[in-house]
Amino acid sequence: MCGMKEEKGKGISEEGHWFCSEKCLKDFRSSEKKHAKKDSHGGHGGHGCCP
Repeated sequence: MCGMKEEKGKGISEEGHWFCSEKCLKDFRSSEKKHAKKDSHGGHGGHGCCP
């Protein structure tokens, strides 16, 4: 989320992504929810990039 590089043995790994902190993981989850809502209301391809 923030662009930090992975430090071996540190951070959090979830869903195939690495996060430097709980804050970045929380931000990721929040952005995923926003994309899911956008997709359920007419987004294309399940990725939420299109209005």
